[in-house]
Amino acid sequence: MRKLCGTDWGANERILKNIYVQGVRPHMEYASSAWSSASNTGLQTLDRVQNQALRIITRGMRSTPIQQMEKITGIQPLKERRDTKIIQQAQKFLCTEDSAMKGRMKDLARGRLKRSSFVHQAKRLRKGLKDMPSNVLPLTYIPEQTPWKEPKTHIEIKRTVPGVYSIKEQSDVEKRTAAMATIEDLYPVEAWTRIYTDGSATNAIQNGGAGIYIQYPNAEKDTISIPTGIHCSNYEAEACAIIEAATHLAEKTPQTNQVVFLTDALFSKVSRCGGFSLRVKLCHLVQ
Repeated sequence: MRKLCGTDWGANERILKNIYVQGVRPHMEYASSAWSSASNTGLQTLDRVQNQALRIITRGMRSTPIQQMEKITGIQPLKERRDTKIIQQAQKFLCTEDSAMKGRMKDLARGRLKRSSFVHQAKRLRKGLKDMPSNVLPLTYIPEQTPWKEPKTHIEIKRTVPGVYSIKEQSDVEKRTAAMATIEDLYPVEAWTRIYTDGSATNAIQNGGAGIYIQYPNAEKDTISIPTGIHCSNYEAEACAIIEAATHLAEKTPQTNQVVFLTDALFSKVSRCGGFSLRVKLCHLVQ
């Protein structure tokens, strides 16, 4: 931060604040609820680091009051942030039925050591918060989610269509004929569930929509159309169409284990969606 803050040139206050808030402070606050009962000497060392950052951001002198610099920059004192994290962690313990800390939070007894523990700090802070609810609802148990593990369902992504070449070599009719022949040859309707999906948005950024057409082996057909959001890109609309189709199929009685998605949304299939790949999400939906 010192190198970025020069006398004749350098980053402005906003950039310096972002550097500190996003790059420096997280290291000082990592697992702060676990070591919040450390000695005042150790905690004051961290406070001095933030005070130094405040002077760099505001170009303040050493005599500038810390509270004024915190107000100017909008940076919360570390002690307040530590207290907030203690309250949050204590609430998590109280909401978790099988947590060993839940009993300790309720049956609190002063030990012989003078230094307070996390439990005593949480009790002290809760007393000062009159609006804190006394009855805490337990957290709903959710089975462990492991989307990074490959499920048993096999999904194969094909990026090309046999018989379809470059735009200049074939007309639209020739490409359509080759595509239809490939579908009939590789995915006969008697053995496969065919799902056609498409999605788009106005000017590629707003009022998205998705369309789905499903052909079942017993000649049954489903047609679905859904809005995908006012602020929506083409990619999001395409991804929503595929996910909605898979969800709809998973809720129906399966007629065959073989399903083919016929879509032009190659980017949606191979990219990451919502933190993990769309391919893995489809596996968990249809398995």
